[in-house]
Amino acid sequence: MKPTDLGEMFTTGWTREAITEVVNKGIGHLTQSHLLWDKQLEWEMEMLESTTDDGNKFEMVEYVQRVLSDRLRQPHTNSQDTLQTYSTFTTNHKPPDQYEALLVAASKLRSQGQRAFERRENLEAALEQSGFSPEAYAHYLTVERRAKHPDTLIVSTTYERAIAEAAKRRFKGEVAAEQMLRMFWAGYCDALRILDVAWDTQLTILKRAIRSVPGSGEIWARHIRLRERLEDAEVEEELESIEGTLTRVYS
Repeated sequence: MKPTDLGEMFTTGWTREAITEVVNKGIGHLTQSHLLWDKQLEWEMEMLESTTDDGNKFEMVEYVQRVLSDRLRQPHTNSQDTLQTYSTFTTNHKPPDQYEALLVAASKLRSQGQRAFERRENLEAALEQSGFSPEAYAHYLTVERRAKHPDTLIVSTTYERAIAEAAKRRFKGEVAAEQMLRMFWAGYCDALRILDVAWDTQLTILKRAIRSVPGSGEIWARHIRLRERLEDAEVEEELESIEGTLTRVYS
C-alpha cells in the first residue's frame, strides 16, 4: 500500500511518467531499445487487463494503441515483432471492422522506421563485429553527423554509447582510451551546438564532460564559450561560476 506522505509517487500516472522517461532515453539505441520498451508495454498491458471500468478501459486501449504506433515509427531491430504485437492487440481490443484499416496504417508507420534502421544496419553490424571499438564508433558518428538531416536522438545516443565504451576501456587501462574519450566528449558537445539543442542540455553535457575528462583543455574551452554566449544573450538563469565549477570538479 502506498504511504500517504508520498503524494503522487507510485500512483499509476507517476509510474507511467517514470517508465516513459527511462524508455525514451533508450530509444536511440537501435539494437537494445526493445529491452526497455518491452517492459513498458508489459506494464501497460497489465494495467489494461486489470481495469474493470469501461470508460477507463477505453482510454487505456487508446493510449496503448498510441504507444504501439509510436514504436512502429521508431527505427529498431524488432519492428516486425512490434507489428505482430499491434496486430494481436487490435484483434483483442478494437472492433473487427477496423482491423484491416488499422493494420494498413500500422504497416505504413513501420516502413518509415524500418527504412531508417536499414540505413544504419551495416553501421550497427560493423560496430558489433569490431567488438564495439572506439574506431568503429568514430566511423558511425561521422556518418550520422554528415547525414543531410541528422537525427538528434540517434546522434546523442550513439555518442553516449561511444563515451561509455571509451570510459570502460580507460578503466581497464587501455593506452588510447583517454584520448578517444576526450574526442567523443568534444564531438558530442560540438554536435549538440550545431544541431541547436537547448542550451541547458548543452550545459549539462559539458558539465558531465568536465567531470569525465577534467584535464581536457578543449572541453573547458567549449564550456567557457557556451557560458559567454549565454551571458551575451542575457539568459536569465543562475550559472555556476568557473571558479565554482573548478572547485566542484577537483575537490
